[in-house]
Amino acid sequence: AQGGNTTARLALVDARRSLEAGSFREAESKYTAALRQLSRSENQLRAAALFGRAFAAQQRLVSGDTADLPVVPDSLLNAYREAADLNPKALGAAATDNIAVVLAAIGRKADAANAYLDAARQSNSPQHYVSAGREFDAADDVTSALRAYRQSLALDSTNAEARRALLELLARARPASEVLEAVRTFSDTVSARDVSNALVAVLVRSE
Repeated sequence: AQGGNTTARLALVDARRSLEAGSFREAESKYTAALRQLSRSENQLRAAALFGRAFAAQQRLVSGDTADLPVVPDSLLNAYREAADLNPKALGAAATDNIAVVLAAIGRKADAANAYLDAARQSNSPQHYVSAGREFDAADDVTSALRAYRQSLALDSTNAEARRALLELLARARPASEVLEAVRTFSDTVSARDVSNALVAVLVRSE
């Protein structure tokens, strides 16, 4: 069944061309039409169509192209989840990553943070932990944000963005003693500016 639906395969190729050309409304419509041609047993093709349709809708959502054709975030998120379930090896990590991006875009900060953590666990990516930390911070969950930044640094101790975010958050939200303890772990010259900024922030805060 996976190899026999030539019409649907051609429809998916056509939809991808529209997607790559930036014609997101057209691509979304074409992926929807392709899905109608696929049986429930054609898992990989259905996964590709669901993912493509969700990605086209995501691009419309983040660019604000929703006039007269609204994007329903939960429908978009469910399409990514179904695509990941149908073809986890090929699409699982990308779907999880995109789910996090969508959740952040619609203001569901804590949910976005947890989705980035899921993506980080799948990819072992330091950057996903940084993204999770930023979303936790935006959701006022300082403890979880600090943990995420430290997880990023545990994977890559040279990650400047994680180091800077960690020190900035500590200086803003934690006692001076905790900031000083963290500063001692960053003794290299590359970290000097971030360390200096954190210490200045603590001094200003204490005035």
